[in-house]
Parts: sequence; C-alpha cells; structure tokens
Amino acid sequence: MESIKSGEDLSAALAYLREAQYPILETFQGDIGSVLLRANADEDTDTHVASTSIAFRIERDTLHLYMNRLNHLAGMQNTRGWECCAAQLKHNAVRIELITSKYRYHIQMVCQIYIYLRKG
Repeated sequence: MESIKSGEDLSAALAYLREAQYPILETFQGDIGSVLLRANADEDTDTHVASTSIAFRIERDTLHLYMNRLNHLAGMQNTRGWECCAAQLKHNAVRIELITSKYRYHIQMVCQIYIYLRKG
C-alpha cells in the first residue's frame, strides 16, 4: 500500500491483483504441496491437503480482503477525493508494516494481516 501515491497507482494495483490473484494462490498452494512432498506424503494426498488446508484458506481470504480494501479506497477516492483516500492508504500501510516487521514466520504474519483486514 505504501507504494501507491496516486489514483492511477491505486487503479494499477487493483488491475494487477485481479490479474495475478490466481497465479499467486497457485504458487502458495504449490509451496504447501512441496512441504508435504518433502514430508513423504504421496502426490494425490499433498494436492488435496494443500487445496483444503486452513493455511491456504487464510492466504486466499487475506488476498481477497486486501483487494476489497483497495476497492473500498478506490470508491473513497471517487466520492471524497484523493486526499481522503491517501490518508486511509497511509494509515493501512503503517498498520500492515507494523505487522510484517513483527512476525518471523510467514503464516503468522498472514494470519495477523487477515485479522487486521477482517476487522475492517
């Protein structure tokens, strides 16, 4: 969020996420599958477990909540102007930066961002 400096940047970020959301989720699912394969799970099991795991669901929901937040901010920009939107962007960027700097493990960080975004 902190790299978004204008309405055009916000639109570009939303367009990118709409296009890249499925490859992002496929990559995460593949990462979970790789961990399971290294733990000697068979290929059919790791695919099923990876796609139905709570970690994958949290990752997917976090991505969607993030996109929803950006959509909300784009709507705010359209109705209240860039200054109001920029203030909210900065607030969200600071909060997310605090979360990302606090946690050592990716899943902990994603869970905390999920909670922050879900609370709205």
